[in-house]
Amino acid sequence: ASIIAKVTRDRIMLNYDKVFPQYGFASHKGYGSKKHILSIKKNFATPIHRKSFKPIFDYLPTFGYYKDMQLLEKLGEQLVACELIKSGYDIVELDTKILKKSNFDIISKDGDILVLTDVRIQINNHKNEKYTRLIYKDNNQNLDFLQMHLNEGKLDVDFRFDLAEVILGNHIPKISIIKNGLNAY
Repeated sequence: ASIIAKVTRDRIMLNYDKVFPQYGFASHKGYGSKKHILSIKKNFATPIHRKSFKPIFDYLPTFGYYKDMQLLEKLGEQLVACELIKSGYDIVELDTKILKKSNFDIISKDGDILVLTDVRIQINNHKNEKYTRLIYKDNNQNLDFLQMHLNEGKLDVDFRFDLAEVILGNHIPKISIIKNGLNAY
């Protein structure tokens, strides 16, 4: 059982390495190596770090940090990718252009299905005024372009388009993922 648990954890950490490449999870699998601690001190902790550990607690980023560094959209993508990993998906790539024209925030695999996920961010400010910024892309162009390549036999894979929404602000982020969600737009 412990061998199965370690192999499973190592596979999960390889997925997290694709979401947080600057931390080197592929090499240390999240254990407290010197390289890992230095990465935390340089880049702050991620949402997957255990906040109860002393080195992590000292390097927790604030909402203001993400906002000032213009990292809110990236944070939203990372939070959705973490939810996908928890649900058993394998991450292929984040924030990528596929086929040189279509841009999706997350490409993952749900079993044998390639999942292309568009992430939308809603930000509520600290004054409880409902400030909302949604990140929209030209989804119709993405869908049409990929459908054309599928029909021409250039893509030999089953795929699905999902939509994810992340609400950031005063509280714990709220994440909603809708399978086949882009078909509604």
